[in-house]
This record gives sequence, structure tokens and C-alpha cells, in this order.
Amino acid sequence: MSKFVICKTTEKGKQSFFFEADGKRYYLFKQDYRVSNKDYFANGVNLNDAVNISRAHSVATRNTMAKIRKALTALEKEVGIAIWNKTIRAKDRKGKQSTKAARIIRAKMENMEVA
Repeated sequence: MSKFVICKTTEKGKQSFFFEADGKRYYLFKQDYRVSNKDYFANGVNLNDAVNISRAHSVATRNTMAKIRKALTALEKEVGIAIWNKTIRAKDRKGKQSTKAARIIRAKMENMEVA
């Protein structure tokens, strides 16, 4: 699953940022135009590189990366898609119960049926 952050100049003096995953594009936010952001994000940047502040060479790009992280977390909650690996792992575990918990639940259910 490819995940990218893309920057487009939408109007004079403004840049819009989008998140793209599996062919779907989601709007993140709009901010004032910065050449350093255009240079870094114009062709699309992998999600991990888009939020890795150590890869930024300007303060404007670092601040934008912090904004992107916040916007992606909000998008994840609003739309209900799993963006971060942590969320994907949590969704995988959510339906599964540990074997000990499953045994306890089964034992309680059997006791209720007998009574």
C-alpha cells in the first residue's frame, strides 16, 4: 500500500497538501507558499519521509512536517482509515482475544448455561 504526501500550488501564494493512499486523495490543509516546501513535497513524498523532521533542511519544511503529522492523525479519526503502522497493528489485534481471556469467557458462559 503506497502512501504519499503531495503539495500543489492551488492559488497565488497558497499551497495545498494532500495525502494519497491506494489511489484515493485526501485534502489535509492549505498554507502560505514556501519554495522549500514546494521543492520537498512537489513530486510526492513517502509517508515516512514526509514526517521525518531530520530530513528537512529548512525551518519552514520542519514546521510543515509537524502540521502534516497532526493533520494525518485527525484525518485518520475523521475518515476512519488506518494511516500509521501503530493504528494498523491495533486494528489487527482488536478482533482477537488472548487464549487465556477466551478460556475465561467460555467458562463463564458454560456456568451460566448450567444454572
